[in-house]
Amino acid sequence: MIAIIKDKKIPAWAMLTALYVSFCMSSFMTFRGAWAAMMSGMTSPSVVLNNYIVSFLVGGLIPFGVYELLTRFVFRFAQARLGGDVEQMRYALRFFYIPANVVIFLLKLTYFAFPMLNMYGDLIFDFVVTAAFFVGYLFYIVRQIPKERIAPALYQLGGTFIIVYGFIELIAIVVEVLL
Repeated sequence: MIAIIKDKKIPAWAMLTALYVSFCMSSFMTFRGAWAAMMSGMTSPSVVLNNYIVSFLVGGLIPFGVYELLTRFVFRFAQARLGGDVEQMRYALRFFYIPANVVIFLLKLTYFAFPMLNMYGDLIFDFVVTAAFFVGYLFYIVRQIPKERIAPALYQLGGTFIIVYGFIELIAIVVEVLL
């Protein structure tokens, strides 16, 4: 896997497409609930099918856009601290986010069997799974940068992850309370 990442054997458009689909998968359950609440008066089969399709496609659009914007900004801002090819690091991060999103989707499928899990699952599943894959990414990055830059790089990337995810979780808590 490291050779595939390092040599960029998968084209950028394929990685972006896979990342978008993974965000569609991980956000599907949340957006399905929100979209269903907006369409609550309509119960025809076409509206229900449309609910699933729109929830899948639009549900991934916002997180994908936010992810791409944030990573572009963070890696450009942190280029001096990271020391190395930041575009390569950004490309590698996608390899860790795609499986994290797929695992989150699979965990969220339990919402069908346990609907009450929905309230806490969005807060817990997303953070725990993404943090675990992010730690894997940090282990990968440690091997890619010069030794004297490891501490500042871990501080920069880890701190940014905690701040961004803290903000995301705060928004998720507010949304869960309101909906």
